[in-house]
Amino acid sequence: MVNKLAHFSEKGILKFLVFLACLLIIPFLSLRLQTDTALLGERLLFVPPQEYLSNIRGGFRNLLADVYYIKGVLAVTDEFNSRQERISWTQQVFKAAVLLDKDMLQAYFFAGSAIVNSKEELKQGNEFLILGLTNSPSYWQIPYWIGFNYYLIGDSLKAAEFYRLASQRPGAPNFLKSNQAMLFYKAGEPRMGLMYLEGLLESVSDPEQLKWVKLKIEWLKNMIVLQDAVESFKDRYNRLPQDLEELISRRLISSVPKDPFGGGYYLDDQSGKIKSSFGMPTKVKTTPEKPAESGEGCSKCKK
Repeated sequence: MVNKLAHFSEKGILKFLVFLACLLIIPFLSLRLQTDTALLGERLLFVPPQEYLSNIRGGFRNLLADVYYIKGVLAVTDEFNSRQERISWTQQVFKAAVLLDKDMLQAYFFAGSAIVNSKEELKQGNEFLILGLTNSPSYWQIPYWIGFNYYLIGDSLKAAEFYRLASQRPGAPNFLKSNQAMLFYKAGEPRMGLMYLEGLLESVSDPEQLKWVKLKIEWLKNMIVLQDAVESFKDRYNRLPQDLEELISRRLISSVPKDPFGGGYYLDDQSGKIKSSFGMPTKVKTTPEKPAESGEGCSKCKK
C-alpha cells in the first residue's frame, strides 16, 4: 500500500511538473508566433513546389488557382522589408496561380506589368511574362505586355520584336502592326521601320488602317531624307547644322518636308538625329472607360 502511494505521488509530481512547464512555455510560443506573423504579414499561405501543383486535378485545381490569385492581389497591402521582397513574393504566389490555371491572364498582367516600375523591376516582370509565352502562346496580350515593358526600359528594338509577336496572335488590335515602325524610329532605325511598313502594305485590307500605314511611310521617308542631308552636312563641314533651315541655305535640301501628322521635324542637338514631335505609342487600357454622365461631353471628342 505504501509503495502504491509512493508510486502515485511520483506520477502525480511528474504530471504536475509537465503541466507547469506547459504553462510556462505557452506564453513564450504565443509571443514568438505573434512576432513571426508580424514580420511575415499574412504570408503564411504555403506555396508548394511546381511538381506538386502539377499533380492537382479536377475542380479543386481552379479553386486553388483563384485562392493564390487573391492572395497575390492582397500581398500589395502586406508589410515587407523591401520593395524587391514584395515583388519576389507576389510573383511566387502568382506563379502558383498560373501553374494551376495557365489561362489566368490577369495574374500575368498583375505580376509582370502592374507591380513593376524601375528598369530592373521591368526586366523581372518580363521574366515572369516569358513563362506566359510558353503556357499560353495564343494570347496577344502577353507578348504585348513584354514589348511595352521593353519600351519603358528604353529598348525599342526588343519592344518592336514582341509587338510583332503580339500582332500575329488571334484578336490582336491593328495598332500593334503599324506601331512597330514607331518603335524602329524610336530606336534610331527609321529605315527598318520603313522596310517593315512597305512589306505590310499588301496584307492590310482595312481602308482606315491602310491610310495610317501610308501616312507613316511618308513620315519615315521624310525623316530619312532629312537625316541623309544632315550626314552630308557633317561630312562637308565637320559639324552639325544649326537647324534644318541651314540645310536649305547650303542647298542640301530644297525645303523642309511637311510632317503628315502635323508635329513637325527637328534636329536633336544631342544625338544629331532627325526627330518628330509626333507622339509615341501609349499603353492600352485593359478596362473600358466609364461612360460620361448625362449632360457631360466627351473629353476626347472635344480634342
